[in-house]
Amino acid sequence: NPAHLNGGELVRTVAEPISQSQYGWMLGISVVAGGAYFWPQFLIRYAGTQGLYSLATVVFLAMTLQAMEAWTAYALGTPTFLALLERLMPAALIMLVYPVRTVVGLFVDGLVLLLYGLMMQSFFYPMTPLYVFVAAILAAAVWLAVRTLSAVARSVQFWFPIILALLVIATLLSMGHFRFYAALIPPARFYVSPWLNTVVGIWYLYNNANVVATLASHVNWTRPRSVWTTTMGVIFGQGIVLFILYGVALVVLGPDAVSCLYWPVAYVYGLVAIPAFFFKGLGLVIILVWTSAMVLYLAVHLFATSWSISSQFNPPDGAVRWPVVLGLAAVMLAIGIFMPSIVAARHMLVDWVSPAALLVDVVLIPPLWLAAWIQVRRRDRKVV
Repeated sequence: NPAHLNGGELVRTVAEPISQSQYGWMLGISVVAGGAYFWPQFLIRYAGTQGLYSLATVVFLAMTLQAMEAWTAYALGTPTFLALLERLMPAALIMLVYPVRTVVGLFVDGLVLLLYGLMMQSFFYPMTPLYVFVAAILAAAVWLAVRTLSAVARSVQFWFPIILALLVIATLLSMGHFRFYAALIPPARFYVSPWLNTVVGIWYLYNNANVVATLASHVNWTRPRSVWTTTMGVIFGQGIVLFILYGVALVVLGPDAVSCLYWPVAYVYGLVAIPAFFFKGLGLVIILVWTSAMVLYLAVHLFATSWSISSQFNPPDGAVRWPVVLGLAAVMLAIGIFMPSIVAARHMLVDWVSPAALLVDVVLIPPLWLAAWIQVRRRDRKVV
């Protein structure tokens, strides 16, 4: 049946083609939206003002790896990340690689969601059980993730620009509290150890290998070069967002305060007031904005992962996606339940899960790109 790609679900009903702009918005929301709210405490605590070098390194590495992955999926026309592995790897290796990458991704998403719930509880609702926040956000993400690709893309395309606009407005309003401008100047001496530690520790922000490989082959690209330019442009743009949040936190609070606060950006926006409108403290507004971003972030990740898994079955159209999405969400919820404290959750994320994600991506993506490039060259020679 030509409507099937690599077996599994009907592509025409689950993943209609999307535009380049929709791809860009979905890629953007899947990159850093989940972990930006407790940025950049870890970076400043372990690297100080040298963290700027770590941020630049991570952004450049993410631009390279994700552009390579997007081109690989586009060149081979594979509909999902798992289908991409099936095209380029032996079955025995896939049984090792795909579960490891999926589990690492679920841990990143689960821990990021848990830490977000802890922030909500700490700032606004200390008497509300943690699972209420986590379950509510997951329920909204699940409701969106079971829909078609075009439906998810339209939701992200509508809400994400609004989220960014509100974030820009809040940042402009916080300019009256800028004080520590010297904190933006990197140190004269460069130290390798804190640079490497923080590069590895903040890679969780780019935990979206499933998303890139799933979306790239379903985009109406105007020309092949757009796969590279669009992907790298989106990652660079999100890097600018991270730099803005990094800079705002430093110049408002100073590096000493940022390194001691779990949620420095929330403190920054909590200082903003608009007397003309009798409005004091934008912390609640930012929390609402980030809650929306968190829902979209999880929805995009759940969509990509669930489609890879459900494509291995062949039920009536989409019948297996509901239980797969619910199962993935249950795993994320369980990860939060078994974390004893916020310290343990942050330690697990930056010291174990983030390094594992970076290791898998660095070891996996370049060989896949090279294998795909060889296949495409051989195919083109046969055509000639």
